[in-house]
Amino acid sequence: MKALYWLMIVVLLSEHIVAQTDDRSYNIWSIGGGAFFRTGSTGGIETAFPYTVTSVVTGITTTQTFSSGLRRSYFARPLGMGNLSTLTILRKRFSVDLGLGNYRSGNGENGFYFQTGYRRIFPIGPLLLGPGFDLYAFIGGKKSLGAIDNRQKEISLFGYRAPDRYPVTISSYDYTSETDTINAGQLNIDYRRSALLLEPKLTLSTRPIRGMWVISMEAGWMLPLEQSAEMEFVQADGPDGHNPNNIGGINLKAGSGFSGPYVSLNVGLAWGIKKKP
Repeated sequence: MKALYWLMIVVLLSEHIVAQTDDRSYNIWSIGGGAFFRTGSTGGIETAFPYTVTSVVTGITTTQTFSSGLRRSYFARPLGMGNLSTLTILRKRFSVDLGLGNYRSGNGENGFYFQTGYRRIFPIGPLLLGPGFDLYAFIGGKKSLGAIDNRQKEISLFGYRAPDRYPVTISSYDYTSETDTINAGQLNIDYRRSALLLEPKLTLSTRPIRGMWVISMEAGWMLPLEQSAEMEFVQADGPDGHNPNNIGGINLKAGSGFSGPYVSLNVGLAWGIKKKP
């Protein structure tokens, strides 16, 4: 991979890689999808903590222990990434883009990402070569670690309190809402993480086909800049997770698995095509 990075740097700095010029500029709205093959997994996570349970029927308080974890394989599964919408602004020899997408793996990890990037454009016949860099912000990746029975019980953990009943806001079709108090069914323990990644990448795209369609392929390597994770405590009225009530959370080890190769294919619609003066 070091050789690829050096090649991209040379291409970015060179003004004479290709002799052909292109004086057109335009915008592209695109959608597509790709796969992120995570190779940086170094291990799973384990957590165990005590909590107290007080019965609202008898008033008896007991101390119990919750233990769970995520295996190494959870962080090693490939992520399917869907480009929901990306705007690219291409101006002769460079382009910038801003996009939104979602990601999902076979083990239930899912969330959204925001992406922005810069590319240096080198025309090669009917194609455009674009080495550059993207910045990704992964948000909302969540996985259940388990649940604690919250029926007719008050649970206390890490200074947070999960009562046996809690208020919820119910909205109706006439845009009015009211607050009701419902019985708690369980306290879900969820692992949630986010990450900031840098991706050196190489893009190969067509010029607008029939004046409007653009097809692009890209490949790169995700490099983690920052990762964070927390364990969330969310009440629900039952196993389906309806009427959630987040009572708090604590910071956890972020885990690993946010580095590796990424490839994608996108189809876009070009508009605003014009010649530069």
